[in-house]
Amino acid sequence: MLARTEDVIVQRQIRKEDKLIGESPAARQQKAVVKAQVQPSPVAQALEEITTAKIAASDLQGWIYIGKAHPSGALLDDRTINIARKPSPNADVTTITSVYLGSQNTIRSDSSLGIIPRGQVLRIHALSLRAIAAGTEAVWAKVKTQRGSLQSVP
Repeated sequence: MLARTEDVIVQRQIRKEDKLIGESPAARQQKAVVKAQVQPSPVAQALEEITTAKIAASDLQGWIYIGKAHPSGALLDDRTINIARKPSPNADVTTITSVYLGSQNTIRSDSSLGIIPRGQVLRIHALSLRAIAAGTEAVWAKVKTQRGSLQSVP
């Protein structure tokens, strides 16, 4: 019972201090989240470096996830390329985020060939579309890099 009483007293004190500060705990937490920087994991950074080295030595091809698309062809916010619509074959696209390159159009880890860093130009050779919820579809693209085409992006 004593611990519960102390907890109630502490919570009251916290609320008083929140009123003095003028912000709710939720508002402070939201500000902290907005200011948080997402850092890539060391493993992802290492895979990007390995993939960059592979591409510097030879052409590399595989499948990347492009994003979800509306039936109209517009890509949703999870897109991984610079254009806002489904690309067509033979189009060149630039990655706007790091993206896994796989031997198959799937997210299975055993098909991974590496990670393509953001800012890299890739040539689309084919598209694969899979229907998902609410009329949208997942868009995958078979891409090919050109030897030495990867560049360092800060």
